[in-house]
Amino acid sequence: GKMVERPGGTEIPVALSGLEAGQTYRMMTVNAEGTRVAGGTVRAANDEPGDTRMVTAVRKDTITALVVED
Repeated sequence: GKMVERPGGTEIPVALSGLEAGQTYRMMTVNAEGTRVAGGTVRAANDEPGDTRMVTAVRKDTITALVVED
């Protein structure tokens, strides 16, 4: 999917794999200066790949990376 500019931020489709069932993960965006901005959390229902959508307060044209960490 495509990133969608929203008032005050961006909605980003995210494909996830390699997550441990039952664990909660933080999602963040990163800009060119390396600043991380929260994009919500996701809880892995199982260890199968899945899709979700992240919403971040960062403009689409300034996002350089996405980070998912436990």
